[in-house]
Amino acid sequence: MLFRCKSAGNPLYVHCFVWLMVFVLYNLDITGYTYYKLDRVLMIVAGIIIPFFSGYGVVMFLLDETKPVHNICFDIRDVFSSVVRIDAVFKVFLILLVFEFVFEGYIPLISMLRGADIQHFDFGISSLHGFVMALGAILGTSYYLLYSFTKEKKNLIKILFIFSVFALLVTRKMIVVLAVQMLMIELLLFGMRNIYKYLIWILLIIIVFGMIGDVRLDRDTILSFASLNYKYPDYLPSGFIWIYLYMVTPLANLLNLVYETNVHYAWVPNFLMQLFPTVIRVHLLGENLEKGGNFSQEWLVSDAFNVSTGFSGIYTDFAIYGVILFCFVLGVFSGRLWKTKYGVQGFMSCVVLNYCISSMVFSNDFVNLNVIFQLVLIRFLFVKKY
Repeated sequence: MLFRCKSAGNPLYVHCFVWLMVFVLYNLDITGYTYYKLDRVLMIVAGIIIPFFSGYGVVMFLLDETKPVHNICFDIRDVFSSVVRIDAVFKVFLILLVFEFVFEGYIPLISMLRGADIQHFDFGISSLHGFVMALGAILGTSYYLLYSFTKEKKNLIKILFIFSVFALLVTRKMIVVLAVQMLMIELLLFGMRNIYKYLIWILLIIIVFGMIGDVRLDRDTILSFASLNYKYPDYLPSGFIWIYLYMVTPLANLLNLVYETNVHYAWVPNFLMQLFPTVIRVHLLGENLEKGGNFSQEWLVSDAFNVSTGFSGIYTDFAIYGVILFCFVLGVFSGRLWKTKYGVQGFMSCVVLNYCISSMVFSNDFVNLNVIFQLVLIRFLFVKKY
């Protein structure tokens, strides 16, 4: 049976929706961090959306009009024929996971709950740990694809297990990666048909996390970080304002970088260094990785919010020209993938691509091996037979 992807999962729509949403949220002017005028904000957001749209349009124009143009489609039998391979890789994931726990001698979440002075990013064997994270993400995504067609509880149990592993490793990022990739599968398979379910879950998550936050940290302290321009309603948990701040402060930081910071552009692709495994970067390229990471930058609107979108590294390397070129190339790649019959490998690649596109609001996961290495694993897990 041939299955054709729904247009709601088109990378072009994902890219435009995410950045237009951030643009609108920023201009609500709820917090003191959003102090740039509309024209300056529009210029940067347009510099992100228009080149992507142009690259995508170039692909559509260059396609041979005598041939049918279609969305990604795949044979469902190719999904089912990959089950044995996916289960085998799941066993490898378990073995590597147990090996890391034994090698390190502790489990991050349990040790933190016991009061140990450790950081979650200090756990794991360099490079191997990133491979384990990529395995977990693509396996969870693959099992969700299987669950979407079969509704078998064993697939759902394995997904929940992988979420639990990420929780034990205290890696919120990988939890988000897997959750968003599952959402992208829903959009690609079923379009907007189940949108009300997504909205309900998002609302519940915001409320629960906000309540937990209010318990763990004094509500007034949380709101003091927000620098609100208006009084926050007493009946709302702090989760709502935290989500808002996490969505708009990366753009606020990027605006600060572009308009207020005297940047000495590198004119070399330093942002691509992250594509090398940690072992190579440290021992062969001489990179100095500070324990705990160095997140402080002069262009941050607040040290409490230390991400500057996925474009900050590109901008410090190649100025705005690099951002425009990156978005154009990304649009070309997205258009080519969307309008070519690549089968289930193309479908899963589009899932990962859509996650990376949406995460550019926070970070550049196109150069994050924990995420992007999934594209290599997809080539092994899924084989086109039909």
